[in-house]
Amino acid sequence: GATWCIGGATNDASNCAVTVTPWGKVCKVNISTSTFCPVVASSNGSSNLNLQDAELTLYPNPNRGDQLFINLTDVPAEVRSVSMDIHDLSGKKVTQRTFAVQDGVLNTAVDLNNGTSLGQSLAGGLYMVNIRAGDKIYTERLVIQP
Repeated sequence: GATWCIGGATNDASNCAVTVTPWGKVCKVNISTSTFCPVVASSNGSSNLNLQDAELTLYPNPNRGDQLFINLTDVPAEVRSVSMDIHDLSGKKVTQRTFAVQDGVLNTAVDLNNGTSLGQSLAGGLYMVNIRAGDKIYTERLVIQP
């Protein structure tokens, strides 16, 4: 895809103004289809982006608030269980669960229809799902349709 940029573009070589059409200069835009963003949290509380081969998938997403499937691949061999927290956009934790990992993979279904582990139902809206596998934290958006 492409988009157009409006503004005072300059020619780097001569630093002269370039005539810009009403549509603007063409700029290349890259959009990633990655469904995960693994983050490694350090002991001092800071976190660094750590691009791994691991992949977190939540589906269906958007969701009707009934059943959510979670798939996390390439979990380190020493990790036996992972924890999941779901937060609303105000940062309030609305559910928390722990799942067993088998052969370096988490593949499970979560029933959201009967309320959450904290006694609340997920209303329509946007939520953040955090999955902690050892020292790695994976975050994904979850949309619940009303």
